[in-house]
Amino acid sequence: MSAQPAALDTMPWTKGMSTKRVSFEYRSTRVEAATNEKANAEDPASKTHPMAHVQWKVGDYPWKKTSPQVQALGISGYQFSANATGVAELEFTNTQGRHFAFVGQDQEVFNVYVTSEGDHTVRIGKSDTVITGVMIDWE
Repeated sequence: MSAQPAALDTMPWTKGMSTKRVSFEYRSTRVEAATNEKANAEDPASKTHPMAHVQWKVGDYPWKKTSPQVQALGISGYQFSANATGVAELEFTNTQGRHFAFVGQDQEVFNVYVTSEGDHTVRIGKSDTVITGVMIDWE
């Protein structure tokens, strides 16, 4: 049985810092189900698919289906837009609760840890960000 979605405005934001010291934040916007973290930790996807190469740019809107390589990592769809203040917002739907690493065009890494399946939003303070890779990172 799926969990009931929480109201968008009540979901807490988690603050993060990229590898190049750019602050960002993320949160779940629709939760389908909690995942079994032990089972996911043993999932060989991180070894068989170390990084999926992508070209996700601000303006990739509406929702787009991901490639088979990205789907193997547990992300089935995404959209990437900028809000009214110019902050980039990457939204993605995952099918596995994992620690995802989104790699920018300048090798900047944004680590996002989600423990539930559903929709998630990552706010990045740079509207010119291009995501060029997606990885699973258990470190």
